[in-house]
Amino acid sequence: MTATGSGARFDGDTSREALRTQLATLRRTTATQRLALVDDLTQLARSMTWEGLRRRHPALSEAEREVRFFELVLGPQLAAKVLDHRWARLARRAP
Repeated sequence: MTATGSGARFDGDTSREALRTQLATLRRTTATQRLALVDDLTQLARSMTWEGLRRRHPALSEAEREVRFFELVLGPQLAAKVLDHRWARLARRAP
């Protein structure tokens, strides 16, 4: 998906001119600025996912929501492994 004439199709809700402007601006950013942008967008996606889980499942505990969050992000098999490791690590820290 580009708006620079490479023949790629663009079906988004942003005009081609606006997309060209956005891409030109992005090209002028430094690597550090791009990484900061990626971090901001990742945090936004994470917070939106948590909020969606809170709204769809208000009766779940935070621990149950955490399981759902990891399953959404990682898939059920990897989530189970990550959560097992996470809970074991937290248990070792407990007094």
